[in-house]
Order: sequence, then C-alpha cells, then structure tokens
Amino acid sequence: MDLNRAYADHQCALLKAGRAANDTDHASSLKVASHIGQDISAYQQRLGAAAACAWSLGLFTRPATLRGLSHASPGFGPAATPGQAA
Repeated sequence: MDLNRAYADHQCALLKAGRAANDTDHASSLKVASHIGQDISAYQQRLGAAAACAWSLGLFTRPATLRGLSHASPGFGPAATPGQAA
C-alpha cells in the first residue's frame, strides 16, 4: 500500500464531504473516507506501525465534523481558529 496516496485520498474524501451540495453526497464522501481510514489502519496494524494505535483511536473516538465551523480531523484535536494555535 502506498500510504502517502492513501492519506491523500483520505484527505480528499474529507474535503469533498465538506463541499458536498447535499446530505447524500456528504454521507457518501464520509463513507469513502472511513473505508480508506480502515484500510490504512489495518495495513499499519499488520506492519506493527507505532502510528497505527493513534490512527485507529482517531477513527473510533470522534466522528468527522465537516459541516459548519469545525474542520477538525477525527482524533487530532480541535481545529485552530485563525491567529490561534490548535
């Protein structure tokens, strides 16, 4: 698996969800992002990668919030406001 490509595809799916014109497209894009995230997690677990624990925890602790003001990635803390540190 090309992790750089998988991470990029995951981010693109999240961005697409944030730009979705309707709830159906929004949910569909989040589903794609979730599947990619699960694939990344499984790959990392198979390799015993240290980052796998943090990535997996992020997948299951908070849902992605892409509508409205929050654009935080799940598991990586709140989004920073311009002029503020995250």
